[in-house]
Amino acid sequence: MTDAPRIHHFEEPLPLDGAAARRWLGGKGASVAEMTSLGLPVPPGLTLSTDVWRAFDAEGALPASIVDALPAAVARVEAATGRRFGDPDAPLLLSVRSGGPTSMPGMLDTVLDVGVSPAVARGLGVERGDPRFALDVRRRFCESFATVVLGVPRAAFDALLGRRAIDGLEAPELEALLVEMERCVAHEAGRSIPDDPWEQLRLAIEGVLRSWRSERAAKYRDAHGIDEGEGTGVTLQAMVFGNLGARSGAGVVYSRNPATGEPTLYGEWLPAAQGEDVVGGRRTPDPLTRAQVRRGMDDRSLESAMPAVVEELRQICGALEARYGDVMDVEFTVEEGRLYVLQCRSAKRSPRAAVRIAASLVDEGMLERSAALRRLEPASLRQLLTPRLPDPEQLAALGRRPLARGLAASPGAASGRVVLDVAAAEAARGEDLVLVRAETSAEDVEAMRHATGILTAAGGLTCHAAVVARAMGKPCVAGATSLHVDYVGRRVLSRDGGGRVLEEGDVLTIDGTRGLVYEGSVDVEPAPASEHVTRVLAWASEVCRSLVLAEASAPRHVALGRRFGSDGAMVRGAAPEDLSALIEAAEAGRLFVVAERPEVLDALSAGLRARDAVLLPAPLEAAPLPDLTARGVEVWVADGPGRWRLRGGDGALVEGDERAGATLAALREAGRDPLGLVVPPLDVPVGRLLAAQIDGA
Repeated sequence: MTDAPRIHHFEEPLPLDGAAARRWLGGKGASVAEMTSLGLPVPPGLTLSTDVWRAFDAEGALPASIVDALPAAVARVEAATGRRFGDPDAPLLLSVRSGGPTSMPGMLDTVLDVGVSPAVARGLGVERGDPRFALDVRRRFCESFATVVLGVPRAAFDALLGRRAIDGLEAPELEALLVEMERCVAHEAGRSIPDDPWEQLRLAIEGVLRSWRSERAAKYRDAHGIDEGEGTGVTLQAMVFGNLGARSGAGVVYSRNPATGEPTLYGEWLPAAQGEDVVGGRRTPDPLTRAQVRRGMDDRSLESAMPAVVEELRQICGALEARYGDVMDVEFTVEEGRLYVLQCRSAKRSPRAAVRIAASLVDEGMLERSAALRRLEPASLRQLLTPRLPDPEQLAALGRRPLARGLAASPGAASGRVVLDVAAAEAARGEDLVLVRAETSAEDVEAMRHATGILTAAGGLTCHAAVVARAMGKPCVAGATSLHVDYVGRRVLSRDGGGRVLEEGDVLTIDGTRGLVYEGSVDVEPAPASEHVTRVLAWASEVCRSLVLAEASAPRHVALGRRFGSDGAMVRGAAPEDLSALIEAAEAGRLFVVAERPEVLDALSAGLRARDAVLLPAPLEAAPLPDLTARGVEVWVADGPGRWRLRGGDGALVEGDERAGATLAALREAGRDPLGLVVPPLDVPVGRLLAAQIDGA
C-alpha cells in the first residue's frame, strides 16, 4: 500500500474497495469512509493508513511527515464541525481509535477525548451548561491516556474509585477524584499528562500504534492466524458525547440476532454513557428493543426511550446489509437525541445463526449461494450436528448426577465401555468404547481411533487428548482431576463420586460439550433438525467435486458415515474377517482399505469390488501385490503425512485434520486434482462444506 496516501479523510472517495481498502486503512477506517459515502450520520474525521504503522514500527516514532501534516488534516475536521482543536470557547475533541484489516475485538487500544486540557474542560462546561459533564470528559481522557500512552495500570484507577459508582458522583466529588487521578498518574508514570493538545494527539496516536505489539494482541493473532505484518490504521474522529444527559447514550446494534440469526435488530445501550461503558463491564447495559425485555424486567430499552432513534438504526442497518451483503455490528452514540454511527463491521455470530443468516441472505437476494458457502466456517457445523446429552438439570431430575467434572475439550456425547489402553481397545473393537487415561500421548492414538469418546484425568483444552479428539471429531472431557486411573488394578476411582470404583468394561457416558462424566449409559439425543443446515449442505453437494469419505475401523463407523452422507469410507485397522461386513455397510459407496500388514493383502484384495482401493503405507509400497488393477481395484501409496497418491497417477486423498483445507487448496493450485477428503463419520457434513469451498464455491 505504499502508493496510497497515508492520510484519508472520510468524505474523500475510496480509490480501493473491499479487502484492498481494509488492508490500506484498516477495517475501522474503511468502514467509516463507506458509511460516509452512503450518507449515514458519521462524525467527520480522517484515517492514518496501515503504512503509517509500518513506518512507526520500523522507526519507533510517528514519522515527521505525519506530525507536520496533522494541523492541516485536523483543520478540515474543524471546518466540518465549526469547532477548534484546543480552543476553550468552541472545543473540538478527538477520539483516536485503532483498526486493523482483520477484526480483533478489544485487542487494540483507543484514546478518547483528546484535546481536553483543564482550560478546555472548563470551557466545555460553560458551553454545555453542565460542569459535571465536562469533569467526566476530563476524567475519561485522563484514564484512557494514562493507561494507553503512559502505561499506568487500570487497577490503580479502580483502587481510587473503590466501591463508588462514577455515575453516582456529583461534580465536587468528581473534581476531587480527578485531582487524585492526576497525582496517581504522576506517581505511576513519573510525569504528568501534557496540556498541549497537539502533544496529546501525537502521543495518543503513538500509543494506539504501539498497541499492535501488545502481548494480548500478539496472542490473539497467533490464536486466529492473523498476519502480524498487517498492522493497524488509526482513525481520528470528532467526539460526540453519549454522556451528555438523559437524552444521550451509547450502544451496539446488530442488524440481526447474532445468536439465533432471526432477522430482527438486537443490541444493547447505556444512557448517559460513552462506548467504552457498554463494552467495559462496569455497568450493565439495557436492551436495545422492547422485544429483548424479558418478563419481569423494567422496560429500559432504547426503543421505549427514543423510538425514533431505533427506527433510524433499523434503516441504517438495512442500508449496511445491502452494501456489504452481511449481518453488521454497528457502534453508535446518541447526543441529546441525535444519532451518530461510529463504526461497522461484519458481526460475530454463533454457528446456529451463521447457517440461518447465510440461507436468509440468499433468499433475500443479497448473496449468491457460492458466496454464502464461503462465509461459513466448516468446523462450526460440528456443533450443530453433533449428538448431545440432555441438559444437566433434566438428568438431575431423573436422579442422574455427574460422577466427575472436567473441561469441555471436544463437543458431543458418547457412552461406552471403559478401556484403559490400546490392547483393551483392540480386543473390544466394534463395541462402543470410552478410552480413559490419566493423560494421552502419541502411543494412544490407535486406541483413540477405536473409541467413541475420550476421558482424561489430567490436561487442558490444548492437551494431546483434546487436540486429537477435535481432529477426529470425537467427544472428549479432559482434566477430570477427581478421577484416578489405576492401570495395575485395571480400574478408575472417583474421589467426587463417593469413592466410586469403575472396573474396566463398566459403562461410562461423557458430555464433551459441558465437560461432565456420568456413570452408566445415558441416552444421547440427536442434534435438532435444522432446515437451514439441510439447505446449506444441499448447496455444498451441488458444487463439491471431491469425494468425502468417513474414517472407519468397524462396520458401524461406515454405516454412520453413510447416514451423514459420505461417499464411502477409508478403513484402517480392520481384520480380514470384517471385510464382508464393511463392504455391506458401505453399500454403493467406495471403500478404501489401508493394508497395514503384508499378510492381509491377499485377504483384503480378494473381497474388494471394482473401484474400491487398497492403500499402502510407505513400508508396504514395494511389497508384491496380488492382481488388483485387472479387477478394477485401485492402488494408492503414501504421499506424506495424512495424504495418499494414486499409484501411477496424480490423484490425492487427504485425511482430515486442521491442515486438510490448506492441503486441498495447495493441491488444487498446483494443478493436481484431489479425489477427496477423509474425515470422522460425524464430520462428513463438515468435510462436504470444506471441499465445496475449495472445489468452486
